[in-house]
Amino acid sequence: MEENKTDSMFVTKVSQNFAHKLSAVFQNKEKIDSLLSNLENLKLSEELDNSQYEDLNKEYLLKLDTIKAEISAIKKSVGTKMVELEGDLKAYNKEHNDLNIRLKIGELVEQDCSKKLGKLETKIEAASQEKSELRLLLDVNSTEDLENYIVLSTDSQKNGMHSVIGKIHNKTEGIMSSNLNTDIRGTLQSKKKNLTNWIRRDR
Repeated sequence: MEENKTDSMFVTKVSQNFAHKLSAVFQNKEKIDSLLSNLENLKLSEELDNSQYEDLNKEYLLKLDTIKAEISAIKKSVGTKMVELEGDLKAYNKEHNDLNIRLKIGELVEQDCSKKLGKLETKIEAASQEKSELRLLLDVNSTEDLENYIVLSTDSQKNGMHSVIGKIHNKTEGIMSSNLNTDIRGTLQSKKKNLTNWIRRDR
């Protein structure tokens, strides 16, 4: 997988960074897996002696252990970032709900808080998007997995706009059922539906 293609798969910068790191490590892992397979075939064909086999097998397995540790470390960082985003979402939702309540009570007027509500809704949508993308990365175990989660439409490549799909459709349902108020849930659901239809037309 080319570097620029990996970086273009996700919308948010944080998930792009993690996806690129995972892609590079998965490529290294798949190379070592291939070498181990070739080594086993040579052993079966008796083209190398036991000493050569043991030395090479040990070398490749040590490299594989190192790579697996790198993958675990990256995914741990992804999980940590998701926890941070969950905290941000709770704070944004609380502030949004508080403003709505004060608006309904009559303490605030729409003119005074509409701009702030709009900014909060933008933050909620962005954090939800990032969290969904990061959740996908926890499930990938190969470069093929990474590619299969993403669909890039022709137009999105031309315009530099990237659409994340695949498993995100199922996993965003959890976000929709969180503490978002009814208006925000409706907005996100509508945008998700429009995004899906748009991508299907372009495929």
